[in-house]
Amino acid sequence: GIVPEGNVSAVETICSCLADSSFLLTSCALNNITRVAGRSNKTALKCLVGMLSSSTCHVRWAAADGLLLVGQKGDRYLLAKMLAVVDNPDRILRQDLVGAIAGVLLPEDFNAVVRVLGSADAKSR
Repeated sequence: GIVPEGNVSAVETICSCLADSSFLLTSCALNNITRVAGRSNKTALKCLVGMLSSSTCHVRWAAADGLLLVGQKGDRYLLAKMLAVVDNPDRILRQDLVGAIAGVLLPEDFNAVVRVLGSADAKSR
């Protein structure tokens, strides 16, 4: 490629494209984020985690999809950040986050995740 993988300016630019109102630009950014950022890129993860709290639903969805692509198995920091917002009332965001969580979750993390999320029965009390 023209820009070396992980170039901070390129990573920030591609992440900002995820917030664009154009579906075509957002799709293009998602298709290329791993090539530009690489897996587990700290700049990309920071941008994407920040976008999860956007007031615009399509930005939250794109951020969750980006995390699914860039997140690395065993990244506990990323896992904690996603668990913090997984109770969002936005159903599509929750679905995307569950996929991203599954992508970083290690077998030994399962019990801790269940404790954090609790059962539906426990949450109703």
